[in-house]
Amino acid sequence: VGSARAAALLWRRDGDARAAAKAAEARGDTADAAWLALRALLKCEGELDAAGARDALELADRSVRAAPELPEALLARAAAAGVLRKCAPRKERTALAAMQREACEACVQLCDEADGNADELLTKHSALGMLGDWHHGLADLPSKVPFFVRPAIRKALAPLPPFSFEDAARHYQHQLDLQPSRPQPRVSLARTFIRLDRKEDAKAQLEAFLAEAQKEDRLRGDAEKMLQEL
Repeated sequence: VGSARAAALLWRRDGDARAAAKAAEARGDTADAAWLALRALLKCEGELDAAGARDALELADRSVRAAPELPEALLARAAAAGVLRKCAPRKERTALAAMQREACEACVQLCDEADGNADELLTKHSALGMLGDWHHGLADLPSKVPFFVRPAIRKALAPLPPFSFEDAARHYQHQLDLQPSRPQPRVSLARTFIRLDRKEDAKAQLEAFLAEAQKEDRLRGDAEKMLQEL
């Protein structure tokens, strides 16, 4: 693999993470922004503790500093901030959530400026899914904690831009419209429709996913279970 972009395509388009990781490892600790972004993104795919997530974020930040106009660099920053947010001390999580959203939105904007580029299409697809997850996760957070903790959660999240299940659904739908041949966003969209009490819409998305997805798709089990519960 001769370039970071080629390695990224092997992974993100063809699912060959091993080849991409091998190429990144062979390249070593380079200052090239695209390779730094790829290393950060690959690192985020693994099981990371706080130290590992901080390493991924540092790689991503180095990539952004080297090439602030590179969409993959911002995608890597968003991914690393999202991973770190799950394991960082509570006092850091709001700032990391803000960083993740800002990086995602900047990534989408840069991809739009390069409209028509197949590489940016994949990057934008990933960023839209991440934005959908950002909105869904924060909108759903109060339901995941005891009632008496919810006021403190809302206060902690107050500095963030608005988030909602409606915006999550909008981003997942945009993701699906961008690449209709990839049905995976239908499962996220269905999950969001359930939270919006749009059960018939959720059912339609799940049925469409099961009709379109490959038999070995890892989301099939989740989709079948969700459909049974509707």
